Amino acid sequence: MTDTRSNEQLHDLQREHHAQQLAETMRRFRERRPPVFAAEGHLPDTVRAWADAFLAGTARNLILGGPVGTGKTWAAWKLIEHLLTSGWRGTCEVVASYELKAATDLPVDRDRLQRWARASFLVLDDLGAVPVNDWAAGHLYALIDQRWQRQLPTVLTGNADQAGTFDVAALVGARAASRLADGATVVVLKGTDRRRAR
Repeated sequence: MTDTRSNEQLHDLQREHHAQQLAETMRRFRERRPPVFAAEGHLPDTVRAWADAFLAGTARNLILGGPVGTGKTWAAWKLIEHLLTSGWRGTCEVVASYELKAATDLPVDRDRLQRWARASFLVLDDLGAVPVNDWAAGHLYALIDQRWQRQLPTVLTGNADQAGTFDVAALVGARAASRLADGATVVVLKGTDRRRAR
């Protein structure tokens, strides 16, 4: 009887500890997430399916394309939230195109680039929004190549046209696009610009 009670108490303590860890993880995540991406909503089924495959260990890279304003960045943040609430733990970095440009312009921020290269999960958001010169393209390739070698998941978001044409090579170069495509799922979100006044 005592052993049974002790086991139940131990399980209760473990559940309480896990709940506290999750609450702290979610608090830190919400502090980092920009308020504009905190709006409630549901992940598109195709993105949720990728997340479930990732959690099962059968998916690695995700390429999210779509016309301007179709919710690509929101979906990337919601994806991270879904992974965390599903029990995934790891370091996550969301890097906007202007941050990538700032880190690769002279003087190069090697510390930041290495942090992104080693993150358990990396989102390169809105690539193509800021022009990438040859110098920055070289550093972007090195970042993607390091992650590819380590088999670390990378999510890329960028604009596609209304027909769903999404040219990843035009955004990151052919060599980097080849590495991103290795084991990647491509999802094109459709619709109109959600930010326009209705």
